[in-house]
Formats: sequence, structure tokens, C-alpha cells
Amino acid sequence: MSEESKYVNLPDHTELFGKFETMFSQLPTKKTKEDKAEDNLGFEYNAENIKELNEKLDKLLQSEENLALLEYHISEVYNASQVSEEDYGTLAFIMNKIESLLASDEYIRETYGIPKVENFGSSANTLWNMDSDVDIVIEFTKPGHHEKGEANKYQKGNRNKDKKEDKKQSKYDQLKYFDTKKALIDIRNVLRVMAKNKDIESIFNSRVPLLKFKHAKTMIDIDICLNNSIGIPNSRMTRLFSEFDQRAHIMIKYLRTLLKQSGLLNGEQGCLSSYCVILMVIAFLQQQEEPVLPNLHQGAEADKNKAFYAVSSNKFGRTDCKEIKFALNEDLKQVGESFASKNTKTVAQLVIEFLRFYFLNSEGVMPIIDVSRGGFVFKDTDKLALFDIVEPLDPSSKVGLGCRKDEHHAASYVKFAFDFCKNIVDHQ
Repeated sequence: MSEESKYVNLPDHTELFGKFETMFSQLPTKKTKEDKAEDNLGFEYNAENIKELNEKLDKLLQSEENLALLEYHISEVYNASQVSEEDYGTLAFIMNKIESLLASDEYIRETYGIPKVENFGSSANTLWNMDSDVDIVIEFTKPGHHEKGEANKYQKGNRNKDKKEDKKQSKYDQLKYFDTKKALIDIRNVLRVMAKNKDIESIFNSRVPLLKFKHAKTMIDIDICLNNSIGIPNSRMTRLFSEFDQRAHIMIKYLRTLLKQSGLLNGEQGCLSSYCVILMVIAFLQQQEEPVLPNLHQGAEADKNKAFYAVSSNKFGRTDCKEIKFALNEDLKQVGESFASKNTKTVAQLVIEFLRFYFLNSEGVMPIIDVSRGGFVFKDTDKLALFDIVEPLDPSSKVGLGCRKDEHHAASYVKFAFDFCKNIVDHQ
């Protein structure tokens, strides 16, 4: 049966959307003097309201007609977000050009050595959209410049050693005192020829300093960082989970699109980052009664000769560096033989359950999202947070908090769980 004929008898879009608008307009509001007009969403986050919302959501979306409508909308969003092989070929050309320009520059080569250019994030994990930035990390074979006043600090106080001693230092020591700002300025001067209007923005005050520019010929937005290679194994992990079951891939792309449209896909403003959404989806699918995804970390052994590095700037302007060993079962065929999922839920059903679990949970139990441990770890807490997210490749750190119940974002997240209905019905 074709997609067109399959949905020929769908309910009236306007009528369904009207039901959701009516449902929201009936909610009690909470206004205080401190509320800013633009921030007041007219929603009080409490258990009674959440229960009411859940009941109405169940009633409206559990019908076969509405589930079919949601499934159809998800497929439309997913198909529209796909990137062609030609686009990936264009990306490969850009990366090769960056590497070629840096490798052919005499000063760069003598100071920093041979560059290695890799992409990470959505362009490497199959979740790329053409309106997304391309994240690129550059690593060099030489230690380059050191931070001012720190030239040989890691040589146990001996500042009289020959510079050749740098070559004997571990990569961790080289990165710890690498002058990232100076290197980015040098790289910026070489890559200007690729940028629109030769304009490259330097962002040195962020946690991970970077360069941003728009590629002149393709108008693709490029973000470049140095040595912060932790994004590479993270991207590989996401790709493996997405390839294991296509429902994971579809859910991530769909939910990211809706969160972005709602203004909630913005980690810098206290909301969610794309990586947070990825981990939320993976953990949710791992924790189903009949799991959709396995735990790819369980039993995996790290390659002792392969390490990645989380490199960032702290609040004092110094470089923080952490060595990360990557351990993941990457043989999906072998994993699939021992993990046979019996879960037959549609993507629409899983999306509804996802929204209810994360954004409409009023039971006061906060899940700690940790996909390296198979999904969630639950604990009672007095913290004003809906969930915590653990970095699966480095369990000692957090990717970020979820939203806090005492802030504007809490109402935003709950409102989003119902705003997505507008997207279900608002299409041709």
C-alpha cells in the first residue's frame, strides 16, 4: 500500500489541533510580579496539572487515526531532513581542502606539524541536516606553542631543558599547555580564503574555543576546534545505535527538529543540546519493557593504544585536559545475534511515551540517564531537576542537567510536550 493511499482517511487536521489548543487554554495559570511578560507561559508545574495533561493526551492520541496521523507527520519530517550522498561528498571536499591548506603552509607545518582533520557531531553520526553546522576538530603532530608562562611547567620545574624535550612528553602534557588561542589565530589566517567574504569569527571565551565561518562556495556553516577529540567516539557511538534500529534514528531526528522549532534545543540557554537529546532517546529505548536498543558498552574493552581527549578552557582561562579511553561493542551483527528485540511499537507510540516519561513525570523520582549502564538509574532526590545526563564515555562527568522545576524552562518543556501536536496537524 502506498503512503498516499494509506492515509487517505485521516481526521481533519484543523479539528484535531483545535482540541489541543482548547486543552491548553483550560489549564490553570500562575503569575507573579517577578514574571516577565515574554517568559510567562501560563502554566503551573504541579502533580495535579501533569495528571490532567496525561489523561487528555492519552484520550486524544491513543486512537488509531491520530496515531496514524502522527506516524505520517514523523515520516514527513524525517524524509525532509535526509542528506544526499552528494552533500556528504561536498563535506569531504571541504575537509580535504582545510587539511591541504594547513599542510601546505610552511609556518603551520614547522610550528604544529602535520594536521589531521576529522568531523564529528551530526555530520559524522548520520543525523546531519543541511541547515546544521559542521563540527570539525584539528589535531597536529607537534606540540606547537605553549601558553604564556607555562612553556616547560610540566617538566617538573626544570625550565632549562632544550625545546627538543617537548617531543618526549606525552600527548596529554602537550595538550595541557598547548596555546589554543595562538594556534586558532594562525589557522584563521590560512583558512580565510575559504570563508565567505574572508570572514572568520574567533570565539575564545567559550568552554571550547573555536573558529566559525560560512564556506564561500557551499554556504555550509563550519565550526573548528583544536584537539578536543572526544566528539569523535561520541559520534561513532550515536551512529552505531542509530544503525542498530532505525526507530532510534527516526526518533532522534524528529525530536531534535521539534525541540529546535520550540526554542528548547539550546544548551547555552539552559535547555537541551543535541547530544542530550540523543542520550535521552537511547536510554529511553534501552529501558523499554522489551528493549529496542542493547547496551553496547557492556563487556567492551578499550583499545589501550587509542585515546581521545576532552580539551576545554576553565573559568580561569587555563586549559583542562582529560584522556578518555573508548570502549564499545562495534560488531552490530554479533550484538544482534545475542539481542533479539521483541518490541514492535511504532515510532509514533514511542514518541508519545518519550514525551510523557521525560516531560510529564510528576512522581518526584529523577532518572539519571546513563546509556553505558543500560539506560536509567533511578533515585529519590530533592534536587530541582527533572533529570541528569551522564557522559557515557566518561561516567565521572555530566553532559548537563535537564530542566529545573523552579525555572522558566520547566514550563517550557511541559508546554513542548503538547505543542508538538501543532506539528502533527499543521502540514499539507
